[in-house]
Amino acid sequence: MNVSKQVLDFYLSLMAPKELPKSVKVMNPYQDPTSFPITSAFYKKYYDDQNKRIILFGINPGRFGGGITGIPFTDPIVLASHCDIKNVFEKRAELSSKFIYEMIVAYGGPKIFYEHCYLSAISPLGFMENDKNLNYYDIPKWLSIFEKYSAQLIRQQLPFVRKDIAYSIGKWICQSQLCHPCRSYRATFEPPFADRNYALFG
Repeated sequence: MNVSKQVLDFYLSLMAPKELPKSVKVMNPYQDPTSFPITSAFYKKYYDDQNKRIILFGINPGRFGGGITGIPFTDPIVLASHCDIKNVFEKRAELSSKFIYEMIVAYGGPKIFYEHCYLSAISPLGFMENDKNLNYYDIPKWLSIFEKYSAQLIRQQLPFVRKDIAYSIGKWICQSQLCHPCRSYRATFEPPFADRNYALFG
């Protein structure tokens, strides 16, 4: 089965974690009839093969980027300008998207980058509170909510990613207890995505 199908099936299966505070709104673009066709077009363009890629973990999507496009670190602007996928979303820039696509361009561009890499997140679903982005670790009792939840989601992605190495995008993930959500394989964080090597699942 091609990676594109596996990724899209994974996204379609996503459900929000239990016990979220009532004030927290979940962003799930994979259940949105406008967003999901765009998500599908992206993965069919860049992942329509059976090659396993290096997984890179972010935190969770934001409301101007992956929270609406369904593609991690990809806002509507770079989706059109760098990935050549037209979309009807409001063209608002997300800082993390700008940073990641500067790196992707330096790597050689989206085609080459996505041939080797798969962007994901500790929580593939994004969160908002009072119409503002909310990181999972800012939610009260976040560890009890996300530890098993995130571990299970990581396990579900293992069939279509490499199992020898993973990258952390962001210092916080390295320091978080969610560095150790499962023990299915060992991986290390290496520059330029982290300031030190760190065992992820071991």
